[in-house]
Amino acid sequence: MSIHFKFKSAKEFDTVTFPGAVIRVLDLKKAIVDKKKLAKGLDFDLVITDAQNGKVYDDENTQLPRNTSVTVKRIPSQQPGSGLLARMKQEAAVAAAAAAAAAIHASPPVAPMAGPSPVMPVGATPTQPYVAAALLLL
Repeated sequence: MSIHFKFKSAKEFDTVTFPGAVIRVLDLKKAIVDKKKLAKGLDFDLVITDAQNGKVYDDENTQLPRNTSVTVKRIPSQQPGSGLLARMKQEAAVAAAAAAAAAIHASPPVAPMAGPSPVMPVGATPTQPYVAAALLLL
């Protein structure tokens, strides 16, 4: 499916394709950054506005249905280091940490080894070395 977007200064719409029937505003912003190669600075944000009714999508978790047309405006971030790319990196780090934690919890437990212990020689018991040492002292 796709979303049609254009920057305020552009004359024609461009398209971002994605799987599924909806896309989050944050994921749309990521796709626009990738498509337009805007990844050269952390201190900007994108304002997404519905091209039909002028509604501004403030919440980045808002789901946009397929075939929606939006206009995009690039603005400076509110605080240095808190722009769109900084938030994307933070979200990626959180997702990676969550995936690592899930992988640790999902791994099967370690089964005890079958057969003799590799630490002690076959046939030896913990008391044998002490008995041999005691005989040497006598």
